[in-house]
Amino acid sequence: MPNATPPPAIYDSPSPSPAPPSRTEIDAALQYESQYADVILSASVRYDLTPGGAVLPYARIIVGDDTRSTVPDLGQVYNEDAIVPAFGLRAPLDKSQYSELFAQGGYSFGLRGQRSFWETRWGFDYTRDYGTSFLSAFPHAEVNAGITSYSRFGGNTISYNNATYDARLAGPLRLMVGAALSFDTHRDFANNSAEADAGFMVPLSPDLDFTVVGVEGAFLSRGAGVPIPPSYSSYRVMLVESKGP
Repeated sequence: MPNATPPPAIYDSPSPSPAPPSRTEIDAALQYESQYADVILSASVRYDLTPGGAVLPYARIIVGDDTRSTVPDLGQVYNEDAIVPAFGLRAPLDKSQYSELFAQGGYSFGLRGQRSFWETRWGFDYTRDYGTSFLSAFPHAEVNAGITSYSRFGGNTISYNNATYDARLAGPLRLMVGAALSFDTHRDFANNSAEADAGFMVPLSPDLDFTVVGVEGAFLSRGAGVPIPPSYSSYRVMLVESKGP
């Protein structure tokens, strides 16, 4: 239902996080990526083992699978072709838990012929909403940033950053625009790119949405073995579930 009063967050300061924050965080996506003609499943479910504190122990399960796992560099861009149960520690840097430091270790059960092995990852992530939700009659924006070092990729440290803005057009249909930037320490060209996208979103619930966007991107010159030409066009069809603090 539309809110009676527009949230000041979209114009002034970020909207407050629910209090107390949920101990469970769910992020899942089913995506078609036309650049690789690939269907990609990614999911992460995290549960905090204690209700609060400066440092929170957690259990997590990560699932990544795609239909074209042999495409060069694809595994470091989208998924891991594995099921990874893990335990870790996270330290929120603000009371609303928008940002945090984390470190975790787990075992990767390989899918689609990938090998199985112990793995670790650690880093920083930041997620913040401006506005209330995709179901609101008012505009909404979201910023995500993160940098993570992965033992599974030979110690490669990868950063992905994106921002999106959406606004209602008619009924449930929303216009959505965004931008993304990625880079890594191993200079794999597929991890070094800048993108802009635009398309449409239909919220199916407060936590689930269907999105179709067109993408214009370019691989950055810092990447090794950048294709010629470095620019590319793509479209993405996504079903995304996101729930948590």
